[in-house]
This record gives sequence, structure tokens and C-alpha cells, in this order.
Amino acid sequence: MSGGKRLKKVRVIPLNLFSDDTSGNTSKKWNKFDSWSMVPAALPLAERNKRENTFLLCVHNRLSAIDMLADIVDDL
Repeated sequence: MSGGKRLKKVRVIPLNLFSDDTSGNTSKKWNKFDSWSMVPAALPLAERNKRENTFLLCVHNRLSAIDMLADIVDDL
């Protein structure tokens, strides 16, 4: 390596972001949580559906999914 610089490989991959509202109650009226998760979109479907390839980004019980989105975009 010239000049003693260490280079690192960068890989750009597409991501699927998914939002869902969950609740501990069947009516979804009480104990409601909005969540965002992320899955690498370049994986084959069988790999994408595995639990170990799904990454939980955030969960909140007072903010809506749209309210959380700005912070997610800033972090990505």
C-alpha cells in the first residue's frame, strides 16, 4: 500500500425498511407500539425471510412510525 494508507472495502447494498404497529391487545387499542425493521434486499427470498437477517431499528409506544422516520433516515 502506498504511503502506509490502509484502505477498506465499501459495499453498497439496497435495504428494505418495514414499519408495523403491534399491540399486546387484540383490539390494538391498548399498549400499542410502532416499530421499524430492516432487511437487506439483495439477499435471496429464503435468506431474507430468516430471523437472523431482520434487524430491528426502533420501537416506540408514543411516537408514530412517521415521527420516527426522520431519525432513522438521519442515522442511515
